[in-house]
Amino acid sequence: MVLQINSKTFELFSYLSVTRFRERLLDIYMVLPDDQQALIDAIGINTFIDQVLIKSEINGIETERDIERFFELLAAFGLEFGMTEETSWVQDILEDSSLDGELKVDKIYTELSRKAPVED
Repeated sequence: MVLQINSKTFELFSYLSVTRFRERLLDIYMVLPDDQQALIDAIGINTFIDQVLIKSEINGIETERDIERFFELLAAFGLEFGMTEETSWVQDILEDSSLDGELKVDKIYTELSRKAPVED
């Protein structure tokens, strides 16, 4: 016996999957520091999630894990992260077609750790 899924059932599964993923992003939002939540609240959490998902798709960040990590980056640094002269290196990474989404996010985190000030 072969399981056949009609298009309406498939659409429902897709909708439920996206809804559960958005709920997981909301869970991440809930544990962010207050200052990060305040930046997100300024535009609204649903708008922020929509923007993260759009930016993820544009930049080839596809897995839920990598989108969650990208969400955390944008929550910490804002939706303009990578679009200023100071952070243009981020956009260079995101536009590197030789890297998959996971490597892009990994490389951003690596570069951030290198650029972080060293405490005495």
